[in-house]
Amino acid sequence: MHVLMISDGIPTPQYPLPGIFGFDQAKALKKQGVNVTYFGIDLRSIRRTRTWGIVSGKEDGVEWHVINYPVGRVPSPLFIRIGKRGLQKLYSRFINQSNRPDIVHAHFTEIGAIAASLAKKEKIPFILTEHSSAMNMEFISPKTLKLAQKTYGSTNKLLTVSNSLKNNIKKHIGVESTVIPDVVNGDVFFSIKKKEHAGFGFVCTGRLIFHKRPDLLVRAFAKVHEVFPDSFLGYIGDGNYKTQTMRLVRELGLENAVNYYGLKTRREIAEIYEKYDCFVMPSSKETFGVVYIEAMASGLPVIATKCGGPEDFINKENGILVDPDCVDQLATAMCHVYKNRKEYDSVRIRQYVNENFSGHAIAKRLIKEYKTVDKRK
Repeated sequence: MHVLMISDGIPTPQYPLPGIFGFDQAKALKKQGVNVTYFGIDLRSIRRTRTWGIVSGKEDGVEWHVINYPVGRVPSPLFIRIGKRGLQKLYSRFINQSNRPDIVHAHFTEIGAIAASLAKKEKIPFILTEHSSAMNMEFISPKTLKLAQKTYGSTNKLLTVSNSLKNNIKKHIGVESTVIPDVVNGDVFFSIKKKEHAGFGFVCTGRLIFHKRPDLLVRAFAKVHEVFPDSFLGYIGDGNYKTQTMRLVRELGLENAVNYYGLKTRREIAEIYEKYDCFVMPSSKETFGVVYIEAMASGLPVIATKCGGPEDFINKENGILVDPDCVDQLATAMCHVYKNRKEYDSVRIRQYVNENFSGHAIAKRLIKEYKTVDKRK
């Protein structure tokens, strides 16, 4: 079986997020013996420094090719038109009759719209994994709905990363999907070893933007720190809400108890987790929430909000769920984990992640879905 995986770029040390979900799946499938070629369609703005045109490489046995056009924020029809040209260029250059794919598997709505035309033209079964938070809202814009309806209608199978997203798509569009969550890079997070340290550390990894609610986390931590002065907070990430968040930290007199790490690679994040005791992120909306799973793979209990994705995997053995936008509930949960840290078995938490979200677990589920649409079967 040959799978052509398509997403929105490829992770790099400077920009670790583009294409990360699709590329992780590609590498996981390769380890299970599947022949995978990875294409990235990177249409970010010129401000995202990278080599223009086509770049290629190979990682963990996966041959990858990415086309970089400095497009940025343009209307969706133009974005898709440019993306189709880029994808066709990659396909013409790197695919021939001898390595023709049996499955085209794309990620996200717009990349799916780009890939759908290629799959139709080449008469190859098409699978789309939807991650988009725009499709997990109570109100979805008419333009987004129209694009999603057309794209989903072109698929042989639609996959979603959480039950929340599945149910919302069913509600708004009437399309059924199969839930297969994102892969967790276990090679990085499963291998870390806890380092002894004074006090008790809470850590968050996420963009410093409003809907991740870093302000709510800081306010809740202030309440915890008042009761437990040896507690401390770490924040990994960056974003346009950093200035406001740091100002709030100063206003609450928490400068000596809060550490900002900025953007980090997965390896660096895992090393930071070695010095912390609990992961917490009070996001207002998540389609899945891979950062929670990565923290759990590191053996950390997690505190999350009932925001869509985390309800699928957080239970009383590995963490606590609280209502969104409730600083008191969040502070109470943080205090509970501080006081009852021995209730959370890091070995069992890691085992749960390995059985449900590791590369081999997700790859086996993907292969099963591929076989249902592979025309050779």
